[in-house]
Amino acid sequence: MGDLLAQEKAAIVVWRLAHGEALLTSEIADLTDMSRQGAWSMMTTISRVIPIWCDLEGKWRAASTGG
Repeated sequence: MGDLLAQEKAAIVVWRLAHGEALLTSEIADLTDMSRQGAWSMMTTISRVIPIWCDLEGKWRAASTGG
């Protein structure tokens, strides 16, 4: 995945979260071929506009839409 743009990497992660997966920052880093610091930065940026959060277990989750 090293040749993907930052927006494409973010889209892959958001898609997985939107479909019920909960991912550790280290898993996101592996999935996107980023450092853990880069993955954390990406996730905190995404969380400014998408209802996601990092829970007490360190997993990123998406808010349920109730649908």
